[in-house]
Amino acid sequence: MRFLLKIWPAFLPIIIYILWIILIENLLIKKIIRRKDYIDGEKFVGKKATKKERQHFSLKNRNFVITLYASFFIAIITLIFLAVS
Repeated sequence: MRFLLKIWPAFLPIIIYILWIILIENLLIKKIIRRKDYIDGEKFVGKKATKKERQHFSLKNRNFVITLYASFFIAIITLIFLAVS
C-alpha cells in the first residue's frame, strides 16, 4: 500500500483519461445526439454495420496509447527518484 502511495503520479494520466471519456465524451455527446431532429433511416432498414463504435480502451486509439506511455514514463521517473532518495 505504501508503494502505491509513492507512485500515485503514475496513475494520474490514466485517471484523467477515464474521467475525460466518462464526463466529456459520454455525457456531452449524448446530450447533443438527443437533440436530433431527424430519424436515422439505417435503424429501420437494418444496416447497422456502417456505424462505427468508438473503442476508448483499444491500442488502436491514439489518445489511449499516449496516456499509457505517459503513465509508464511517470512511473519510471518516480521509481528513479525513490531509488535515489
